[in-house]
Amino acid sequence: MQFFIDKIGDIKMTVQIKEMLVLAAEKISPKYISLQTIKYASTAKAPKNIQESCILLVTICDDFGVSGIPLKETIDFAKIASAHATPAVR
Repeated sequence: MQFFIDKIGDIKMTVQIKEMLVLAAEKISPKYISLQTIKYASTAKAPKNIQESCILLVTICDDFGVSGIPLKETIDFAKIASAHATPAVR
């Protein structure tokens, strides 16, 4: 899972990885995919990875509803993202 979050910021692979993770959320569980995304994106160094992970979490929330995501962890990740130095991430 870490590989996908590390590559989600790559301009050539963003669409494919997001699509694959949304499909995985359908098959496995949106909560599990969200938790893994938050786990690895919160330690990511590249701002584009954090930005695209936030967009993925919004997509999962839109597709599966708020009950499909872990609320506490998502709020903690939102705090990390909003405190980021890069304006695009905020």
